[in-house]
Amino acid sequence: MLLSHHVTVEQRKKIKHFKQLIRDSRSAKERLMYQQQLNQFVERLFIENRLQRHGEHK
Repeated sequence: MLLSHHVTVEQRKKIKHFKQLIRDSRSAKERLMYQQQLNQFVERLFIENRLQRHGEHK
């Protein structure tokens, strides 16, 4: 699970930016593209956090 305290200010800004792009999109195709980009970004954050936590528990 990725919690807000695991995310930097810059990462949070990027997530908000993606969400704004999704809200402002003019077509379903454009909205889907931005949603996929957001999902990929959050997935990377999740994986990075998990790897970091795994390294701390060794």
